[in-house]
Amino acid sequence: MQPCLIKKEDHAKRKVNAWHNGLIKTGYMRTSALPDLSDVKTTHHKEDTATVEAIEFNESISVTQLSQLIQSNLIQLDHKLALLDFDMQVVDAGILSVLLQWIKESNVAIKQLNLSSLGNCSRAWRLFFDWLFEHPQRIESINLGDTRLNLSRVKDLVCVLQDEKISIERLDLGSSMWSFADIKSFVWMGGLTRTAQLSRFSLGDSRLCQHGQRLLVQAICQASSSIRIFSSGITQLDSAELTVLLSYLHSADNQLRSCVLSNQTLDADHSAQLADVISQANNVQSLGIINCWIDHKSLASHTTKVGVIPNLYIEAITGGQIQQLSDTFHERGYETSQQISRHRVRMALANIHAR
Repeated sequence: MQPCLIKKEDHAKRKVNAWHNGLIKTGYMRTSALPDLSDVKTTHHKEDTATVEAIEFNESISVTQLSQLIQSNLIQLDHKLALLDFDMQVVDAGILSVLLQWIKESNVAIKQLNLSSLGNCSRAWRLFFDWLFEHPQRIESINLGDTRLNLSRVKDLVCVLQDEKISIERLDLGSSMWSFADIKSFVWMGGLTRTAQLSRFSLGDSRLCQHGQRLLVQAICQASSSIRIFSSGITQLDSAELTVLLSYLHSADNQLRSCVLSNQTLDADHSAQLADVISQANNVQSLGIINCWIDHKSLASHTTKVGVIPNLYIEAITGGQIQQLSDTFHERGYETSQQISRHRVRMALANIHAR
């Protein structure tokens, strides 16, 4: 039986080595690929340690597994973690406390933090934000994931956005759920006006009540708002919200430098407004139109002037739609700068018009 045991040990060791070598090459760690580290001894040399630049919990792991990983001396966190995504992790206070201690000891700044289902555990939410207030870590962008907001959590979020040591620049609402009272509190407490660095905002696939969503769009379309880059995500804007946004984009008071409209339905009036934006929005540097239904007749008939927005990004379900839009914009001074695919194209003002 001894040879069989040796073979099993060798197989386990080879599996750990293969995983470790892969980490050294990519720096991207997915928990689904995590091997059994229970028998790994902490004898690896520091120069053999893999530097992890991104962590994706695409499979839930236990506190024991995470502790074994940290204690194995096989990996270390990069000082600038590109991604920390809780994804499929069942987050509780136990595993979170181990992870946060590791992050603190490694003095890590996080570029993209995806909370995913962290908010499903009230203790985990409280632990995370109390820790963040006590040990501020630089976080560039945060996605709220499946968080169900309440007034207490809104206060936590606004406080984080206003903390200069954390300096969040981008907020994506993800699939989060908000009541009207939550939105009203967020706006009233300065979530869009009195933040440290927040300038980019996406509605994601959030679930907002009608009045709350309208209030949020109106607050973004104010001169006092700190938002400079706005994305609708795939959240549907109603007629009144589209009117407010498009009117603001080509107004003299507009503060938005970039706007992305995704999966929106623009009727004849809104398509005409979009044409006005392209020909009049002098403050806008880039405009994205992704899988939107547009009244092409209205857009073409109102697009009578040379465009003023330097960069357009267009994405459509069919190649025919892309061609139709491209032809319209070609007639208004744009040229195709990059044909990404049959359904995606970047356009820029021709040099003669961009001067």
